[in-house]
Amino acid sequence: KRGKSPHHDLMRALRVSDSSPQDTATLGIYQVRVWTGRGGAAPISVEAIKPGTEFHMEASIDGTLFSEWAAKAKGFPFRHRSWLEDLDRLARERTAERLRREIDYWQRAGFKGLPYPLLKQISELKKRNGAGFPLQLGFGTGWEGMTIGAPLKDDPRWPEIHRRHGLGKAPKVKTQTPPEEFPASRRVAVGKDGRPRLPLGWVWIGWEVV
Repeated sequence: KRGKSPHHDLMRALRVSDSSPQDTATLGIYQVRVWTGRGGAAPISVEAIKPGTEFHMEASIDGTLFSEWAAKAKGFPFRHRSWLEDLDRLARERTAERLRREIDYWQRAGFKGLPYPLLKQISELKKRNGAGFPLQLGFGTGWEGMTIGAPLKDDPRWPEIHRRHGLGKAPKVKTQTPPEEFPASRRVAVGKDGRPRLPLGWVWIGWEVV
């Protein structure tokens, strides 16, 4: 059975424009490895945006989708406008969970150097800054960045979901990461020594009302 149409998804009401263009000088080539408890896989070269680069764009909430006028169409008006208006707080809570898990992962991996301090700095910045939130997006964000992640693992059916879809199962082998330890790897930019230096995809979302 098909689920709800994206046409009726609440996020349709959040309108985000394309960003202003940036110079190609903001791009760099980085060596990226998949890192597990056993070490890193062979590195690959990745073109990525350099740290400190800023992009500017416009965003707004389409209020007409919550109005009585929208009731002329089936499935409207939308409810829960307050969820979008409270996006800052909700995103902070979600990111706080994510950062705790990432910091714990690198601590268990035995790293007292990078990328642990950077994640710690992001966490502290989240606490200090009153307008905005950190967010991990794009290539290298892993399973949690591409799915609902942690909430799914709280579902009592999670072990069965993990088994049925073969999550954490390496190609050509029969072993599988236990559901409580999944995901067991991270993509990370490495230095010349091949050791982790920077986690991928972390950005700071800030705004001002105009």
